Amino acid sequence: MFNKISVGFIFFLLFLSQSLFSAEIIFKDGSAFIGKVLEESDLRIKFQWKEKIYEIPRKDLTSIDPSKNGADTSYHYSSFFLKDGSHIKGIVAQETDKEITLKTDLGFIHLDRIKIKETDRPENLNPSFNVKYLDSGNKEWNHKFGISFHGLANGPPLGGTNPLTSGAGFFLEPAFFQIFSFRPGFRIEYQESPGSGHYSFFNQFLYLNGSYRFADKILLDFYSNFGVGASTIQYSGSGQKFGGTDPALYLEIGWQGLQYRSLIFRTGLRSTCIFESSGRFCNGGLEFGVIYVL
Repeated sequence: MFNKISVGFIFFLLFLSQSLFSAEIIFKDGSAFIGKVLEESDLRIKFQWKEKIYEIPRKDLTSIDPSKNGADTSYHYSSFFLKDGSHIKGIVAQETDKEITLKTDLGFIHLDRIKIKETDRPENLNPSFNVKYLDSGNKEWNHKFGISFHGLANGPPLGGTNPLTSGAGFFLEPAFFQIFSFRPGFRIEYQESPGSGHYSFFNQFLYLNGSYRFADKILLDFYSNFGVGASTIQYSGSGQKFGGTDPALYLEIGWQGLQYRSLIFRTGLRSTCIFESSGRFCNGGLEFGVIYVL
């Protein structure tokens, strides 16, 4: 019995060690932090530093080094360009009126101040985290640009003569601001519906996007879109042509748990309703999208 408990405890510790480890992260501006990596994916990491949790896009980092660990701290990797054309990068460990001591991967180096041509060293050698990275639920700070393809089944009255509508579009979900927990978005799409007559739709929607992640797992990441806009309809058939623009609603719910580097893949169920003076027309079906996180 004791042996079984011991084995189970060891596996529990191994699981914790895989999901929580200390590491050094370095931002593109040279700011470096030692803290704990709570979760990581191809797109971002969740990082704990001084009892606060941050979500950081990988594209903002130059490296993650688990070999460098210890108490939560911060420092800056500064570059020094010397008058002889050489370049040295390291952490300022000590300085006097005559020289600066740098800690580098090769050890400590003493630089004579009169030999330094220029440096990018900041005034504050112990940087603090930018508050924009603070984890606040599913708040994200990257712009998203995507393309989508969809196939929809038409409802009455159009469905009797034109059963299907298919199309493609593109959309943008900027990160300038959020409305409560929703991100605004804009999408443009073109659709066609062949049948006894030919219909084409040019749709434009402003919508709100919501993200819902369960158990804080990437694979359990879902989304919803709800928008309002307009649809420009063109019809041709039986020797006739006519068109017009009508108000429209757009709704979509789906899964976005498949992610690779800066790409997010969405699969969802969607519906569109167009409101004409004589009544409304709706369709619904599947949509597939690919998002590039800027």
